Amino acid sequence: LWAVTNGTTSDSLWTVDIQNGTGVLVGSTGLTGIQAMDFNPEDELFAWDHSIGLGLVRLSRLTGTATDVNPSMGSVASMQTIAYSQSGQLVGVANDLYRISANGDTRVQGTGVGDIRGADFTTNGLRVVFPESMVVTLGQKKFGDVNSIKEQDGNMLQVCRFIVPNQATPPVQV
Repeated sequence: LWAVTNGTTSDSLWTVDIQNGTGVLVGSTGLTGIQAMDFNPEDELFAWDHSIGLGLVRLSRLTGTATDVNPSMGSVASMQTIAYSQSGQLVGVANDLYRISANGDTRVQGTGVGDIRGADFTTNGLRVVFPESMVVTLGQKKFGDVNSIKEQDGNMLQVCRFIVPNQATPPVQV
């Protein structure tokens, strides 16, 4: 598992052992606004930076250093999540669904999908997402939705609702 922590002078790239939860620092990215990252089908690690408007960057798995994939093009949106499909198509979400080309160019694919903070492709090709803005509190419990987004048009469909856990309890589907 790979993770980025936000720092005041630079974000840091980490590897995390999912068996015991320990992290190993890979290194500084040199940036302070990485909000999303994913591996492409060739196993290269990419991220989206919005602190200085770079957009799509490649992260070194050896040093953590970020490299702008297209210095002549800035970020047009503050992507909160990015993900590659099995075919290699990169998409991002920043209230709208975007297709992102290998050089970082973006175009809107669907609008108004919400404040998505995490997403991934499933085996059936749909995007499964957890919109932070859809967490609701009913009594003592918070509920969140898992949704599918159609990659073709950005339309969203609820898959299930679950209880948002506190740190001591695992999620429960309702």
